Amino acid sequence: MHRITDLKSLVVERSGHIGGFAFATPHLNALDGFLQLEIGAIYVEQMEADGASLEALFESLNDHAASIGASRLLWRAPSANGLYTRISRSFGTLTEDGTFAMPVHN
Repeated sequence: MHRITDLKSLVVERSGHIGGFAFATPHLNALDGFLQLEIGAIYVEQMEADGASLEALFESLNDHAASIGASRLLWRAPSANGLYTRISRSFGTLTEDGTFAMPVHN
C-alpha cells in the first residue's frame, strides 16, 4: 500500500458516539493549477435523519480546505445511491466528469 500524505480525517461525535466521519486529501489540479480537497469518503450513520452531522462534516471540510488554500471540494457519489446523490446536490454541483464540486468559502 502507498502511504497517503496529507490525509485529513474528521469525526462527528454526538453524545459519546460516532455520528459520522470523512477523510480527504489535497490535490493540485493539473488543468487549472488550483489546489482542491478531494473527499475520499464521507459517511453519516443516519444520513437522511441526521442532516446536522453531515453539515458539520462539510463545514469542517470547507474550513480545512480554506486553511490549506484549496479553492474547491470534490467528491464522487455512487450513482446507485439516490439518497447520497440527492444530498450531494444540496452541497455541490455535478460536473461533466461525474464528480461533485463545491467552492470553498473563506
